[in-house]
Amino acid sequence: GLINNIRKYMAFNAKHVTEEHTNNITLPKSNTSQDSNQLDSREIIFLLEVLKKSQFVGEQVEIVYTSILKLQNQYIAQTKK
Repeated sequence: GLINNIRKYMAFNAKHVTEEHTNNITLPKSNTSQDSNQLDSREIIFLLEVLKKSQFVGEQVEIVYTSILKLQNQYIAQTKK
């Protein structure tokens, strides 16, 4: 169910991008964004890695799950350009 889907999405993997290592987290090189309030791919990967290593309970699970989906979709849209 929902927990298995969360585990699946929390296992985000971006090995296909150029990597640099910062604080033991693998990050792609930063993309230039036209909007300074828009997250770039490096920031998205960082957030997904932090979420992956975090624990959530009860009512937090649904918002974490939908947020991860949105972040992954934004990352995919940015890397397809």
